[in-house]
Amino acid sequence: MIDPVCQGGYTLDSSLRTDYQEKPDGEFQKLLREAQTEDDDKKLKEACREMEAVFLHLMLKQMRKTVPESGLFQESTAMKTYQDMLDDEYGKLMSQTRGGLGLGELLYENLKRDIQTKEE
Repeated sequence: MIDPVCQGGYTLDSSLRTDYQEKPDGEFQKLLREAQTEDDDKKLKEACREMEAVFLHLMLKQMRKTVPESGLFQESTAMKTYQDMLDDEYGKLMSQTRGGLGLGELLYENLKRDIQTKEE
């Protein structure tokens, strides 16, 4: 099972953990498990697209932290929540538009190959 928080020996900063990683049975894991048991390419592609969306959401969130605050708007909890939700939606849109960054497709190809290897 792929762990989106710790992959390849690299652990993401705890500030990057979102509800995707905090849920023990997140949407990505659920879709991936269904795709593996049912041997369904559509579900596997959807799981990979969702993983790419999570990555893009985290990337946008970190990019936003690098922008200096102007002081024009007072920072509030509501503003932070809205920006996080906006980054989440941007990540989903970016992963669906013209193949996204290609991470979802690359992940799909690797997982498909792994599933086929396990079946043999």
